[in-house]
Amino acid sequence: MDRREFIKSSSLFVLGLSFSGFINGAKALAQDAPAGKPACTDADPVAKALGYVPVAAQINKKQYPQFKTLKKDNNCVGCSLYTETAKGWGNCTMITNCSVNAKGLCGSWQQKAKKA
Repeated sequence: MDRREFIKSSSLFVLGLSFSGFINGAKALAQDAPAGKPACTDADPVAKALGYVPVAAQINKKQYPQFKTLKKDNNCVGCSLYTETAKGWGNCTMITNCSVNAKGLCGSWQQKAKKA
């Protein structure tokens, strides 16, 4: 095997490992969702339309420039539309048919009122 073939083969191997890790990570998130409602995914049309991602750092910053610089409370827990139902999961008044990850974020994010 020459150098070119080795690089090509190892690149495909690393890409395959990365992709399988991504798939397994998404499955793990779905399995962690509380009973009663499934975890939100790209398959949910409302979540998709709002740009929901289960991890805030994955938000499309070109589509949602207000999140160009993420702040500590830029996640579902810091949103006024979010109500926690189980550890790490909750309901969103915008995305009603699935559970959202507390660490998630979407384009409808509205900061919770500050406690006095």
